[in-house]
Amino acid sequence: MGDGSDDVAGGTSGTERRMSDRRDRTIPELLAEHGPATGPDLAALLDAHPLTVERRCTDLQHRGRIRQGTGGRYTLPGSDRPDATPGSD
Repeated sequence: MGDGSDDVAGGTSGTERRMSDRRDRTIPELLAEHGPATGPDLAALLDAHPLTVERRCTDLQHRGRIRQGTGGRYTLPGSDRPDATPGSD
């Protein structure tokens, strides 16, 4: 249509997409640094709403960038790190 409405397809503006892209990169970086984490754990680290983080994690799972393991903890694919927190046994 040429009026810029294509930028908001599906209700996502260009700004929201850029913020989402940054968060998508940050979640795998956090998992690499901190190891397995739940959605609420990641939300606290990102200072973001837990539902927002869960949606991002679901999207990242569909793209194969992260996976959800035991106890709902997110990990990186191929990660050899255990799902349990060290020292929790």
